[in-house]
Amino acid sequence: MICSSRSAFANHVAFADRTYLRVNAQAKRRWETPGDQIYGVQENSTNSTATISANGAGGVGSNSYPSGENPGNAIDQTNAKYLNFAGTSANTAVGNSPGIIVTPAAGGSVLNGVQFQAGNDSPDRDPLTVAIYGSNTNPASGLVAGNTINTTGYTLLYSGVSGLAVDPGRDTFGALVTFANSTSYTTYEVLTTSARDPNQGCCIQYDEIGLTSGNVPEPASLGTLALAGFGWLARRRRA
Repeated sequence: MICSSRSAFANHVAFADRTYLRVNAQAKRRWETPGDQIYGVQENSTNSTATISANGAGGVGSNSYPSGENPGNAIDQTNAKYLNFAGTSANTAVGNSPGIIVTPAAGGSVLNGVQFQAGNDSPDRDPLTVAIYGSNTNPASGLVAGNTINTTGYTLLYSGVSGLAVDPGRDTFGALVTFANSTSYTTYEVLTTSARDPNQGCCIQYDEIGLTSGNVPEPASLGTLALAGFGWLARRRRA
């Protein structure tokens, strides 16, 4: 169930090794960063197992991606896209959902928002509905295609619209979707449960996934806060 969602144009501002998404004049911290451990996966809903996707193998309907459109693109903060051929309507209709599992290097975070950036073409491949899970059991490093991750203990944080129900345009962020969560997790699984076109037979794709939490000061405002803090200390010393 969605607690709230709102449309916004996302502006990335690099600051102190973090990325901030500006949303309706407020900034939300984005936890995942380029280079974090990330796997492309297909989740099998019947046995709570995520299978690692293959690089450059398979084709339509298979759990694979083109080498130039790999899972790392989903968090690289560019317009390069991630595409997974497992995202056909036939697969998602039976709960075999493609996506990613990411372990941010920043460590634990309380996630309560997600924002997708649409791919460069083919709006029918945009995620329409998604599911997001959290876990404090991190996947092993170095997993390869066909290896599996046991997701039995993963906690469902959100299931619903992706924020791309209204096409924002190519290479453009859709609406920020927020949800209630107060628990910190170190690993997140983000799955596409349906695409915009219920009859599309190719794949799912997106440029970016922004995993966000909390309203935090925007970089430009931090100096003002610091000055306010110094002023408070000065008043305390004079008291």
